[in-house]
Amino acid sequence: MTEQEKETYDHQKVILLETLGNARFDESYDYIISHINSTNSQWIKRAGCHALRKYDHKHVSNTSKRLKRNVNMHTN
Repeated sequence: MTEQEKETYDHQKVILLETLGNARFDESYDYIISHINSTNSQWIKRAGCHALRKYDHKHVSNTSKRLKRNVNMHTN
Protein backbone atom coordinates (compact mmCIF):
# COMPACT_ATOMS: atom_id res chain seq x y z
CA MET A 1 0.00 0.00 0.00
CA THR A 2 1.41 3.37 -0.97
CA GLU A 3 1.61 6.24 1.50
CA GLN A 4 -1.23 8.02 -0.33
CA GLU A 5 -3.44 4.91 -0.16
CA LYS A 6 -2.71 4.51 3.55
CA GLU A 7 -3.57 8.15 4.20
CA THR A 8 -6.83 7.83 2.23
CA TYR A 9 -7.73 4.63 4.11
CA ASP A 10 -7.04 6.28 7.48
CA HIS A 11 -9.03 9.36 6.49
CA GLN A 12 -12.05 7.23 5.53
CA LYS A 13 -11.90 5.37 8.86
CA VAL A 14 -11.67 8.65 10.78
CA ILE A 15 -14.76 9.96 9.02
CA LEU A 16 -16.58 6.68 9.70
CA LEU A 17 -15.72 6.74 13.40
CA GLU A 18 -16.72 10.39 13.76
CA THR A 19 -20.04 9.65 12.07
CA LEU A 20 -20.71 6.64 14.29
CA GLY A 21 -19.87 8.69 17.37
CA ASN A 22 -22.22 11.47 16.31
CA ALA A 23 -25.04 8.97 15.71
CA ARG A 24 -24.42 7.42 19.14
CA PHE A 25 -26.12 4.12 18.34
CA ASP A 26 -25.50 1.46 20.98
CA GLU A 27 -24.79 -1.03 18.19
CA SER A 28 -21.87 1.10 17.03
CA TYR A 29 -20.01 1.01 20.34
CA ASP A 30 -18.37 -2.39 19.76
CA TYR A 31 -17.50 -1.42 16.20
CA ILE A 32 -15.72 1.73 17.40
CA ILE A 33 -13.82 -0.22 20.07
CA SER A 34 -12.83 -2.80 17.46
CA HIS A 35 -11.33 -0.13 15.23
CA ILE A 36 -9.42 1.41 18.12
CA ASN A 37 -7.96 -1.94 19.12
CA SER A 38 -7.14 -3.20 15.63
CA THR A 39 -5.09 -0.31 14.21
CA ASN A 40 -1.62 1.09 14.62
CA SER A 41 -2.75 4.47 13.31
CA GLN A 42 -2.78 7.04 16.11
CA TRP A 43 -5.08 9.17 13.97
CA ILE A 44 -7.73 6.40 13.91
CA LYS A 45 -7.27 5.66 17.61
CA ARG A 46 -7.82 9.33 18.51
CA ALA A 47 -10.89 9.51 16.27
CA GLY A 48 -12.29 6.40 17.97
CA CYS A 49 -11.69 7.83 21.43
CA HIS A 50 -13.29 11.07 20.33
CA ALA A 51 -16.32 9.15 18.99
CA LEU A 52 -16.75 7.42 22.36
CA ARG A 53 -17.19 10.72 24.19
CA LYS A 54 -20.78 10.85 22.93
CA TYR A 55 -21.69 7.66 24.79
CA ASP A 56 -22.99 7.89 28.36
CA HIS A 57 -21.78 4.54 29.65
CA LYS A 58 -19.54 4.09 32.67
CA HIS A 59 -17.72 1.43 30.67
CA VAL A 60 -16.86 4.10 28.07
CA SER A 61 -15.28 6.24 30.74
CA ASN A 62 -13.05 3.40 31.88
CA THR A 63 -12.22 2.37 28.32
CA SER A 64 -11.38 5.94 27.32
CA LYS A 65 -9.01 6.37 30.27
CA ARG A 66 -7.24 3.11 29.44
CA LEU A 67 -6.95 3.97 25.74
CA LYS A 68 -5.71 7.46 26.50
CA ARG A 69 -2.92 6.02 28.65
CA ASN A 70 -1.99 3.61 25.83
CA VAL A 71 -1.96 6.36 23.20
CA ASN A 72 0.18 8.58 25.45
CA MET A 73 2.64 5.73 26.02
CA HIS A 74 3.11 5.30 22.26
CA THR A 75 3.52 8.98 21.50
CA ASN A 76 6.11 9.72 24.19
